[in-house]
Amino acid sequence: MRSFFFFFFWFLWIGGANVIPQTYFLAVAPEYKEQLVTLLLMLGSLASIAGIVWETKLGKYISLQAALYVGLPLVVISFGLLFSGLSVVLYFGFYLCFRFLSCALYQKLDAGICHHADIQVSDNHAKHSMIFMLVAVCLAPVFFAFYQHGVVVSGVVILLAFAAAFYYRNIASVIGAGTGVLGAGITATSANGAKANTKKLPLHLSDKYFLIYSGAYLAVVFLTSSLLVYFIRDFYGFKSPVKLGGLVMLVISLAAVVSCLLYGRFRKSPFRDSGCVWVQIIILAAMSVGVVLLYLKLVPSFMYVAASASLMGISYGVFVVFTRSLVVHRARDCGRTTLLAWYNMLPFISSIAIFAAAGGLKLIIASSAYSYYWGIAAVLAVVGVIALIALIAFNRNSEKY
Repeated sequence: MRSFFFFFFWFLWIGGANVIPQTYFLAVAPEYKEQLVTLLLMLGSLASIAGIVWETKLGKYISLQAALYVGLPLVVISFGLLFSGLSVVLYFGFYLCFRFLSCALYQKLDAGICHHADIQVSDNHAKHSMIFMLVAVCLAPVFFAFYQHGVVVSGVVILLAFAAAFYYRNIASVIGAGTGVLGAGITATSANGAKANTKKLPLHLSDKYFLIYSGAYLAVVFLTSSLLVYFIRDFYGFKSPVKLGGLVMLVISLAAVVSCLLYGRFRKSPFRDSGCVWVQIIILAAMSVGVVLLYLKLVPSFMYVAASASLMGISYGVFVVFTRSLVVHRARDCGRTTLLAWYNMLPFISSIAIFAAAGGLKLIIASSAYSYYWGIAAVLAVVGVIALIALIAFNRNSEKY
C-alpha cells in the first residue's frame, strides 16, 4: 500500500484533465470552451514537466518528510480551490500551481522508493503503482462526472490525501536511514545488502532509445483514446457516442488492469533487461492489431469495437508494468534516477506532441479531400514505425549496458 499515492495523484490528474476543466469552461465561457480547455491542458502539461524537472534539479535540498507533510496539503488546497468559483485568470493560476506541485511531489515520493528500496519492495512498487494508476483511470472520470460540488470533492480528496500519507509514512523503514535528503550524493545500504550511490548518472544510449520507444507508444495510446468518442460517432455512426465512448474507455482500463495483474503474477523473478524483447514485440503487435481492427470496421457493432479496444487495453497493461519495472531496475541498481524523471515526464510530453499533431492535421485536412481519421491513421502508422525502430535499437544497445 506504499504505492497508494499513485492512485491519489492519478485520481486528481485524470479528473483535472478530463472532466473538471470542461465543466468549468462550459459554465463560464461556453463560446470559447474548446480553445480554453486545450490551452489549459497544454500549459498544465508544461507545468507538470517543470515540476518534475525542478524536483530532479533542486529537490535534493528538501527532505522527504518536509515534501510529504508540506507539499501534500498545498496540493490539496490548490486542487480544492478549482471548485470555489474562481475567475478564469485565477483558475488558470491555481490549476498550474496544482499541476506543478503535484508532479514535483509525485517525483519525490516515487524516487524515494525506486532508488533506495530493496529489490522486492521496488519490484512490488513497479507493479502495484501501475495497478493503482489504472484503477484511478477507471474511477476518476465517473466520480467527477457525478460529483462537482466543492464540499464533496474536497472531502474525498482530503481523505485520499490522509490515506496516501498514512501508507507512505513508514518510508524511512523501507529506504533506510540517511535518506531524508534524496539525491544528495549519499550512499545508502538497501535491505539486500547492496550499496546504491544516489548520485544521478547520465542517460545511457539504450535509455534514450527506451524513452523514444515509450514516448511513441504513449503517443499512439493518447491519440487513439482522445479521439475515441468522435471516432465512434463519425466513423461508426453510433448514437450516444459519449456514453459508448465512456464504456469503451472503461473496457480498455479494465483489460489493462487484468493484464497488469496477470503479467505481474507470472513474472515472479526480479526484473532484468535481457530476454524481454519478445514481451515488447507482443505489446506493439496487440496495440497495432487493436487499432487496425477499429479502422477495418469488419463488424459495425459495439461489441466489435469493445473487443478491439480490449486488445489495446491488454497491450497497455503489460506495457506499463514492463516499462516501469525496467525504469525501477535501472534507477535502483544502476543509479539512473534521471531515467525515472524522464519516464515520469513522458505522458505529459506525449500529450503536448499529440495536441500539436492533431491540431496541425485538422488544419491541413480542412482544406483537402482526405478524411481526417485516415490522416490520423497515417500519423499512427508513422509513430508505430518509430516505436518499432527505437525498440530494436534499445535491444541492441542494452547488451552493452
